[in-house]
Amino acid sequence: MTTRRVRRRTCREKGKGKEVVEEGRLVEASSSPSLGWVPAEDGDGDGGGEAVGGEGMDWTLLPDDTVLQLFGRLSYRDRGSLGSTCRTWRALGSSPCLWTALDLRAHRCDAEVASSLASRCGGLRRLRLRGHEAAMAVASSLRASDLREVIADGCRGLTDATLAVSLAQQCLNASEGLQERAAGALWGLSVSESNSIAIGQEGGVTPLLTMACSEVEDVHETAAGALWNLAFYSSNALRIVEEGGVPILVHLCLSSGSKMARFMSALALAYMFDGRMDEAATLGTSSEGSFKGVNVEGARRIALKHIEIFVLTFSDPQVFSMAAASSASAALSQVAEAVFIQEAGHLRCSGAEIARFIAMLRNPTPVLRACAAFALLQFTIPGGRHAVHHACLLQKAGAPRVLRAAAAATSASIEAKVFARIVLRNLEHHQAGTSA
Repeated sequence: MTTRRVRRRTCREKGKGKEVVEEGRLVEASSSPSLGWVPAEDGDGDGGGEAVGGEGMDWTLLPDDTVLQLFGRLSYRDRGSLGSTCRTWRALGSSPCLWTALDLRAHRCDAEVASSLASRCGGLRRLRLRGHEAAMAVASSLRASDLREVIADGCRGLTDATLAVSLAQQCLNASEGLQERAAGALWGLSVSESNSIAIGQEGGVTPLLTMACSEVEDVHETAAGALWNLAFYSSNALRIVEEGGVPILVHLCLSSGSKMARFMSALALAYMFDGRMDEAATLGTSSEGSFKGVNVEGARRIALKHIEIFVLTFSDPQVFSMAAASSASAALSQVAEAVFIQEAGHLRCSGAEIARFIAMLRNPTPVLRACAAFALLQFTIPGGRHAVHHACLLQKAGAPRVLRAAAAATSASIEAKVFARIVLRNLEHHQAGTSA
């Protein structure tokens, strides 16, 4: 006996619509023919479909360009929903071209949401968001390394420094690469005076000191660069002392396998103890408005001792004695080649920083004079990327006269005298090149 296929149709007028039961399925119909689609009952889950009227359609036959245009008009949430319908659309929904710009304003964005989007945002360049929570979530979890523009609504107090500090704080237990990028962001921003002071005020010193303790050279070298920039300002220098930064910088000065990390740590210590921080300590301009009771004089003695040890690691007594006693440029060239740190040629100093080193050449502490002369030697070596720029700044600031005095000072160490003479020779070289 054959089983009769049950087909029951019941229509009941309700306003403008009808309730239709057809082949066991309930659909809503209007007075006009239905244009809706329902999923096929016997599909493979990869895009097949069936019209209410019975005609079949394979959604995967839509051109990819058409599907991408459709995805491009949807919010990130709707893209996720649509991409979950089949494997083909899931792949298309993750296409990099759809994720160069992202608008997070319509929905709440926390760290969980940002983490879920991270895998698709490698090429993200433009981002819009709303509120501090979203901004902090993006900074800590989105990992959009190519991001070029952020438009933040409802974040009046949000700055580049705030975001960079938040990222640094969040990534202390993250990968080495992410830590290096976070420290690099702070280093780059700290070139500006306003950003440097803001980084200190926002709590950026602590994560930088943590990263300076990393055993990975790229991480602690980048952190040392950022701390060097921050230490230029007295309030930041005091924060570094308060947060226990002196032993960390001293350790880098002595033990890092990176000459650049050792060099920049020594310069940070020199900034901190050339006398300008004393006024900040007296006035109480630290992060909490009062000095935390750190023994500044004890920290100063430790710092100066290890700056001297750092400088002496580049000193060969026999070679330096010959250079000090000789007027031949060959002897100075031999010293310059021996002490030159190649990567230091990529560092660019501002006029204020050059003026700080010139002032340090007059400092009553011999170690600081030697450190300043060593730094200026590195910044003016012919062939350095910014050597001409530094030489011009030194000439404008009247450095030759100060350098000659430093080279002739009876109280100066032999290293300070030789380094000062090399800097003078470098300035003459650049001046001759400019004249030619």
